[in-house]
Amino acid sequence: MNLRCTYCQTPFALGRMEKLAAIRRMRNENLPYYNALCPRCKRVNPISLQRLQRFTPGWQEGLKELEAQTDLTTPAAEPASPAGSILPDGDSSADPQPAAPTPAPSTSPTDTPPDPTSPASRPADQRASRQ
Repeated sequence: MNLRCTYCQTPFALGRMEKLAAIRRMRNENLPYYNALCPRCKRVNPISLQRLQRFTPGWQEGLKELEAQTDLTTPAAEPASPAGSILPDGDSSADPQPAAPTPAPSTSPTDTPPDPTSPASRPADQRASRQ
């Protein structure tokens, strides 16, 4: 589907998979428009559901194929362990303990970079030529 940004007039296209994903999301969330981002100015260009369906032939079959693909790629849900059960490593708590916060680096006077205008920061050959 060829589009033109309404703001910067840059032409861009939506592929079939993007159109099918947009139709599926709009139908699931009951949205009136799909927000297509312009690749140049990054502004939103609204596209209605009817326009997406008109320019996507066979979108009903495409949605079924898209659903089948997402079902194959999502891993099976594992049953959650009940709270308070014994974990394999012998820990009886269900929630992992948070890591200790790392201390902030100290800012001591020795950590600051030397002043570039001081004679000590210049190379030896430049110091000798100025004396």
